[in-house]
Amino acid sequence: MTQNTKKQSKLWILLVSILVIAAIVVGLVFILRPNSNAVATMQCNVNPSVQFVLNSQNKVIGVNALNSDGEKIVANINFIGKSAEESARLFVEISTEADYIKVDTQGTRVDIIINSTDTSKYDKLKDKITNSVNEFFDENGIIAGAVTKVSDDIKQSAEQLGIKAHEYAEMTEDEILNLIQTTTENFENTSITLRTTFMEALDALKIAYENTINLIEKQIDSTKNKIEQLSGEAKKEAQNFLNELEQNFNDEKAKFEKNVQNLVNELKENSKTILEALKEGWNTLVEKGKTALEAHKTEFEANKTAIQASIEAFRSTLTQE
Repeated sequence: MTQNTKKQSKLWILLVSILVIAAIVVGLVFILRPNSNAVATMQCNVNPSVQFVLNSQNKVIGVNALNSDGEKIVANINFIGKSAEESARLFVEISTEADYIKVDTQGTRVDIIINSTDTSKYDKLKDKITNSVNEFFDENGIIAGAVTKVSDDIKQSAEQLGIKAHEYAEMTEDEILNLIQTTTENFENTSITLRTTFMEALDALKIAYENTINLIEKQIDSTKNKIEQLSGEAKKEAQNFLNELEQNFNDEKAKFEKNVQNLVNELKENSKTILEALKEGWNTLVEKGKTALEAHKTEFEANKTAIQASIEAFRSTLTQE
């Protein structure tokens, strides 16, 4: 691990601490629920793409939209506290009602990925999730099926949230999961666009801060070495200069924290506007999808045997891993 990578990782840890404090100040962080430590993530993809953060009881403790269609679902549907299999089923139900999954499809595949440091714990859950999703399709005569996989790629889950490799380079997998949870809490109800813009602005602040701090640290170290070799008035002047440098160091840290808090403040205000827009057209979208679903269910009842055969044929083409 290079010295530069270590500093970047430490800076990210500092930044997360600042974000938590700032988010509390502006009200972005919700109160953590019991058993709220993240142990896994579950990503559901069809066209909407959503990442669920799971605790040790396989309950959802956080949700992240991974694309613009996922934003609409996350903004309008509450998954918190539901089991992984309940959430996966609700995800496909809502995706169908919102017309992302077409009821007259000739075959829609729903990809679900569970990421955890201990993959052996999730074999049974994988089957439960697949069965829960497929039951919805079976009940409604929709030619579709789920493919659920288990992976240990926690880093991928982090990177999907805009966390870069150098920022978690020194972290253990459990620490990365904790970072995912913290990031999820900080960006609750935040659109992809705003999150991306925020992270880019944050990166610029981090780079500027790191460059300034590195320079001051070098000056501090150099001045301390000189003081050891000086005496009398020269030593006194060097000590005064050191005091100024240390004050500059503290001032730069305070300035950085204030700038981050200002970014969070701006993020919150902009998020309110976008969240309202995401909610505004939701009912119209869902009503249209529900009408199509009801019409399809009538057709399903009239042609149940043929449609069930088509569902089975499509499922046979899917590969469960």
